[in-house]
Amino acid sequence: MLKKLQDLDSRIIYLVLLVAISLPMFNPLGLPVSVIEQTRRVYDFIEELEPGSVVVMSMDYSPGAAPEIHPQAIAITKHLFSKNMRVMFMGISQYASQFARDAIREALTLHEAEYGVDYVDLGFKPGEEATVTAMGRNVHSTFPEDTYGTPVSQIPMMADIQDANDFAMVIAFDSGGSRHYYVGQINSLYGTPIACALNSVNVTNTMPYYASGQVLGIYIGGSGSCPGT
Repeated sequence: MLKKLQDLDSRIIYLVLLVAISLPMFNPLGLPVSVIEQTRRVYDFIEELEPGSVVVMSMDYSPGAAPEIHPQAIAITKHLFSKNMRVMFMGISQYASQFARDAIREALTLHEAEYGVDYVDLGFKPGEEATVTAMGRNVHSTFPEDTYGTPVSQIPMMADIQDANDFAMVIAFDSGGSRHYYVGQINSLYGTPIACALNSVNVTNTMPYYASGQVLGIYIGGSGSCPGT
């Protein structure tokens, strides 16, 4: 039997593989997608927010972590736009605006949102924890201009967003350490709810924050972790 398999024309093997791979494309298996509790809690929290609530999306992940985290950013942006939230994109990573623009572009294919009214991109600000601390105290002095050079004072959406007390929640998209800054400088000082969107390797050292209630929920890189995709 083994001899017959070894002598089998390789084209037949490739044909069988092609059929096996193609069948699920035309006849999906319909396997259920499980959503973990930590992720469901973030989704439910957003669902309960009032329209017009301010949600900060801190885009602090690297290109290397993007395959796990960026799909989360796209899915969450779509969710926030669908609920008519006011979304403030920013980051302490130099890639923040690059990822924000792509997530916004994808979300706008499904939902209407106006720049400066429904969302704004404040861009990248160096300084890591110092920047997070300063933003909590005064957004306008920390980000005097958006990523396009427009004074924040001239952006309608930002008129009543002054400090962390005006944030309904912060979502830290993080492959480094920004989530620790938001827990320490935003949640601990102002009580602002923090959610995390992480690559898998960073989940373990974030779970104590979830257990203590300092993080309301976690999006975890991997299949089934993002409701709304």
